[in-house]
Amino acid sequence: MLAAIASLGMYTFIAPLIGAHGERSVTPYLWVWGVGVGRGCGAWVWGVGGVLGSFLIGTLVDRFSGPRLTLAIMLLLGIELITLPLLLGISPWLALIPIALWGAVGWALQVPQNNELMTAREPQGDGNLAVTLNESALYLGSALSASLGGLALALRMPVDALSVVAGVVALLVGMQAWLLTQARVRGMACPDS
Repeated sequence: MLAAIASLGMYTFIAPLIGAHGERSVTPYLWVWGVGVGRGCGAWVWGVGGVLGSFLIGTLVDRFSGPRLTLAIMLLLGIELITLPLLLGISPWLALIPIALWGAVGWALQVPQNNELMTAREPQGDGNLAVTLNESALYLGSALSASLGGLALALRMPVDALSVVAGVVALLVGMQAWLLTQARVRGMACPDS
């Protein structure tokens, strides 16, 4: 849920964020969400990032644990969201880099989560239910974040601050993944405890 608060929730506010930095059209940054609209290099960035993230994550899930992948994904997402307003302030072209990363990690995030859930719940035979509940939590996080972000903007909070807060949430989720990884390592080192 917290991962969705950071990624999907902030996605709700990408148009005001880009508009706050003088860009007249958000279309090039969101090309993948429209059907063939947009132009220029920016039109491909979110889509290319998302497609690459989707293709690469399967290989990574086979090589690394879910918590480790989640840690890497959330660290990248956190750094990306925190630096996005700064890069938008420098140049809209520089902002294409974190937006591509955002697409890649955003689309890749659910795979290690769902793989871990399916593996953990396989003996009980309810892995599909666990994945369904996880997806529900992700959408709940998106809705909560959109609501809170809308309230923050109504209270005149700068839209750049939303991106930074979403980045901090992502880093906190990364910290949680790191703690899970450490607990798993300690559990393997001391199987009797």
